[in-house]
Amino acid sequence: MGPRVPAVADAPAGPSLTLEKVYGPGVAFCARSSWRGDTLLASPHLRDAYTATFLTIAGDCPIVCSRGALQRPGLELLEAAGLPCAGRLHPYGDRTEFELVVGRLVEEGTALVITYRMLPEEVPDRAYWIPPSLLSRLNNKANLAELVPDGASPPRRVVSLPEAAAMSLPASGAVVIKGATWLPTGGGRAVVIARTESQVREVAERLAGCEEVVVEDYQPFERTMCLNWAATRGGEVVYIGSADQIVEDTGAFVGNWAGDEFEPPPAAIEIGREIMRRAVALGYWGLAGFDMGVLPDGRTLVFDLNFRSCSSTAGLLWLPWLRARMKGAPLATRMGTLHGNADFETACRVGRDALAAAWLHPISAFDPSAAGRKDQSPLVRGLVLGKDRAEVEARCTELSEAGLSF
Repeated sequence: MGPRVPAVADAPAGPSLTLEKVYGPGVAFCARSSWRGDTLLASPHLRDAYTATFLTIAGDCPIVCSRGALQRPGLELLEAAGLPCAGRLHPYGDRTEFELVVGRLVEEGTALVITYRMLPEEVPDRAYWIPPSLLSRLNNKANLAELVPDGASPPRRVVSLPEAAAMSLPASGAVVIKGATWLPTGGGRAVVIARTESQVREVAERLAGCEEVVVEDYQPFERTMCLNWAATRGGEVVYIGSADQIVEDTGAFVGNWAGDEFEPPPAAIEIGREIMRRAVALGYWGLAGFDMGVLPDGRTLVFDLNFRSCSSTAGLLWLPWLRARMKGAPLATRMGTLHGNADFETACRVGRDALAAAWLHPISAFDPSAAGRKDQSPLVRGLVLGKDRAEVEARCTELSEAGLSF
């Protein structure tokens, strides 16, 4: 795993903000998304794995999580990093047990912070910490203009799905088509960047279930970012940080860059603050991430709003501590999910080797066999560290050769 990096300054391990501080008492955090079978969300394997992401940023907030997040090799990886781990856990193994856990919490009078709105038969409306109708309203891609300041988003229009599937490709050669629905979406699966007529036609199947879609002018962004925010129970708006997105040509999201090279323009922060203030005025409190892009002329435009925790949230909450340990030395990180090519214990061993070399800051580890999915890859989520992007990319290559790859 390469040479060991010299030790850095010790500092008490802790995120810049915890779920406990955001949500306060009387709630439990649930990052598991719906069990429904459509394609607007990640695979069931990743839906369970995502519940592991918040163990080290929970504070005293109770967490509903898959048993795959709580296996000994993964917990030992977090312990080796000296990271705090949530002590108030409500584990589940399958859908039946999940619904039993949720039912028990609701009977006890505990409100649930539902990261992705679920079907009523999965979680009753009365269980949410805010009205679920508000959660859907804020996350519906058709409503972006209600919250974004004038002129700060790409030209867009809302049309029926059949109308979008029948339209011609614009003269610019590309168009962005997004599903507009009360159902939750994630990972870019409700977004189509169409560059051919056939890709336009395919949206009828890709976005099936969405009565309406957003047709948005394609923008030649030089970079895209997710700016993370929190609105606490008391109404305080807190800027958490920003991470540049790694997005495939299809629009699928695959990870983030963060650190000294990836700070957002000041204008992006101000736009994000205004969006969060407007959401708070409507009654929202909790975590959020706003996707923005920078054009060649320097303008920043908002193209998506996520009123939930995002893929980059946990990593950004640990970034200030990582920076403090580096005592001012340059820092770049790649955030995301590393897939193991062997068993779970081997994946965690590779993670511990990278941790010992000061290359990896783990966030979580997930054993699919403990969640009834032995055919899936074990996962280690975290930040690969280096002084700049080139060094991080080299370390990602070495990790891949050792058996963990993005």
